Amino acid sequence: MEPSHPTTIRKALWSIAPEGLFFGAVYLYVWWFVDPRLIHHGLGILTPYSPFVFRTGWAFLGDHVARIGGLSEYVIRLLSQCYAFGWAGALVVTGAAWCMGRLADGIARRAGMPGAGVLRYFPAAILLMMYSGYSHPIGPAVSLSMAVGGFLLYARCAPSNPAARWAMLLA
Repeated sequence: MEPSHPTTIRKALWSIAPEGLFFGAVYLYVWWFVDPRLIHHGLGILTPYSPFVFRTGWAFLGDHVARIGGLSEYVIRLLSQCYAFGWAGALVVTGAAWCMGRLADGIARRAGMPGAGVLRYFPAAILLMMYSGYSHPIGPAVSLSMAVGGFLLYARCAPSNPAARWAMLLA
């Protein structure tokens, strides 16, 4: 296998450098300045605690999978436990912001644009504003990401036949 040309590698690194720098700064900001441990300790005081309790076991998982929207609720409850550790909570917030930016980019590509450009950073900025108020917006972020991801998956895999497309949509 022939090694890659240095110019190609350099172009690839420069194409991901702004995104890496931005989300690296988001991670450090959330970890050092927002401090997700305060959000974890505020559960029950600022936000009702019961929606974020997580238990291990098949019964708890089965209860969530049996309901509509239960899988996203299960993921939200699991991820909420990471706020007890500052670095892990910051990783969850940064991952949610990155995922929402990628999905915005996917929507832009689906609309015929080459990419979202600067618009891919808007969901991350909005999420940062919400977290800076010490609220717990991981629920809407995960739910919205799952819905948009499901739409993009459907748009990619949908057959061209209208009847088959409606059948797949209903399924």
